[in-house]
Amino acid sequence: MSLFRTNVPLIAFLIVCPFLARAGEEKEKHPRDIAALVEKLKDKDDFVRRGALSELGGAGKDAKSAIPSIIDQLKHKNPIVRIYAATVLKSIDPETKLALPVLLDAFRVKDETVRCQTSIAFRGYDPAAVPALIEMFREKDRSMHMWVSGAIVGIGKKAEPYLLKAREDPDPIVRERVVETLKSMRMFADQ
Repeated sequence: MSLFRTNVPLIAFLIVCPFLARAGEEKEKHPRDIAALVEKLKDKDDFVRRGALSELGGAGKDAKSAIPSIIDQLKHKNPIVRIYAATVLKSIDPETKLALPVLLDAFRVKDETVRCQTSIAFRGYDPAAVPALIEMFREKDRSMHMWVSGAIVGIGKKAEPYLLKAREDPDPIVRERVVETLKSMRMFADQ
């Protein structure tokens, strides 16, 4: 039985960890003190850091002055903080190239919560990331493949041309994962 048939990561993608979805949304009506939020990024408590990152993401382009401090968080020891930082950085600066390597690396952490949050971070992401995600199907960790598939589905319909091309990949495992991902994408599009 295929690992993908249960669609567990896709269900988790749609249900679990909705707090990451705040990053990149239109900023709220009340102003934020960006300097105070940057100061919170220095806190020893990871929950405080994640909260500050979430607020900075909600501030959108108004938080551009915080980018250097957010970039510092990409190197944090806690992978969840790194995921938040990558997500927020991408929401403030959509052209950044710094977020993708951090998110891809987070899939390699053998923790399902980290993988779930990483998958969710790809919701609405630039479809140019799809080839790098497809490459992750070459890795031996099949559990990771489910979350990568969920990430591609989260990118949406714009990911489909990359998947269609990858159906011709010489690696049978990559082809199988690509076909399963296409099926999942179409299943969720029909609902």
